[in-house]
Amino acid sequence: MKHSIAHSHYQKPPWWIALLKPLSWCYELIVKLRILAYRFGLIQTVRVNVPVISVGNLTTGGTGKTPIIMALAENLIASGKKVVILSRGYGAKTPIQYGQPQSANHGDEAWLIQKHLPEAIVVVGKNRSQNALKAIEEHQPDIILLDDGYQHIKLERDVNILLVDGYQMMGNGLSLPAGPMREPFNEIKRADALWVTKTRRAGNYEQIEHWRNQYARSPNIPMGAVLFESIGFRHLATDKILSLETLKGKKVLAFSGIASPTTFQQNIETLGAHITGHLIFPDHHNYTLKDVETLLKESHPPSGDSIPIVTTEKDRVKIENLLTSEQCTSIYTLIVRPVIPSDALPDTLKDLLSLDTSHVPVCK
Repeated sequence: MKHSIAHSHYQKPPWWIALLKPLSWCYELIVKLRILAYRFGLIQTVRVNVPVISVGNLTTGGTGKTPIIMALAENLIASGKKVVILSRGYGAKTPIQYGQPQSANHGDEAWLIQKHLPEAIVVVGKNRSQNALKAIEEHQPDIILLDDGYQHIKLERDVNILLVDGYQMMGNGLSLPAGPMREPFNEIKRADALWVTKTRRAGNYEQIEHWRNQYARSPNIPMGAVLFESIGFRHLATDKILSLETLKGKKVLAFSGIASPTTFQQNIETLGAHITGHLIFPDHHNYTLKDVETLLKESHPPSGDSIPIVTTEKDRVKIENLLTSEQCTSIYTLIVRPVIPSDALPDTLKDLLSLDTSHVPVCK
C-alpha cells in the first residue's frame, strides 16, 4: 500500500483560491467588526473570579493545543490546584451544552483530556463563558484552562497563550475559506506569550519572531519553541507503556484522524519504524466498524505476517470501543508530550505553576 499524505486545506489550486477570495474578505470584515464590538464595549465580556489561562491559535488546524493544555493542567494539579478545563467539544457525535464528557461522543479531545487527567474537571459546551460561571459555582476551581480559546474573547483571561505552527506557519496568509486564518495577523497583539510548535527551522522561527515584533503589543512578550517529545508506545490490549524501541525496524500501518497527519507520520519514521501505509481520515473523524474492517484488512497483507497498527492518542479514544480484545493486541498508540521552556512563560503563568525548573515537565 502506498503512503497517503494529507495536505493542508489552504493548499488549494490557485484558481480555487481566486474564487474564494471574496468570501475571505467578507469573513475577515465580520471578524474585525466583532472584535471592535468587544473592544468598544458594544458586546459585554465576562470576567470570572478565578484566573483563566487560554491556549489557542490564529489559524485552523492542529498546533498542539490539546497536549499543551494537558501538560499545563498536570502541572497545576501537581502543585495542589483544582483545575477546570473548558472545551467546546469539537467533533462531538452527541453535543452537550454543559457537562463532563462521558465518552468520545462528547468530543474526542475533551474525552482524551478527561481520561488522561481524571483529577481535572473537563466541562464541554459551546458557550464557554457561561459554562465558566456554572463550573465555578458547581466545582469551586482554583484555575480555569480555556482550550482553543483565542477567539472566545467574550471570556476574559489572565494569560493568553498564542500557538503558531512553526511548520505550516500562517499558510497563505488568507482568511477562511481561501486560507487558514481565523483572524488577521495584527490580533497577535492580544497574546501574552507566543509559542512556536512543531519546528526546529531557524528561518521559520525568525519569521514568527518578526511577526511578534511587528504586531504584538510589546516585542518583549515571552516567546519560545515548544517541541513535542515522543515518550513511548501504549499497547492498546494491555494499556502498558512500552519503550520507543518497540517498533524500531518493523513494518507498521499508521492511521489518524487529526489536523496534522504528516507530523504524526514523521514522528513514527523518526523512531525507526517503516510505514507501509498511512490511512488518513478527516480531523475529528467518527470511526465505524467499516473503518475497523479496512484497518485490519490493510494490516493483514495477502502474503506474509500481519503488521502492527499505530495511531494517535486522540484516535485511540474514538476507536477502542469498536475493537475486540484480540484486535487490540496489534494496535499501539504513540505518546507525545510537549516540553515548554520556562523562559517562554509569562510571569503570571510562572507564579500559577510554581515553577522552579528549566522546563515544564512532560506528562506521565
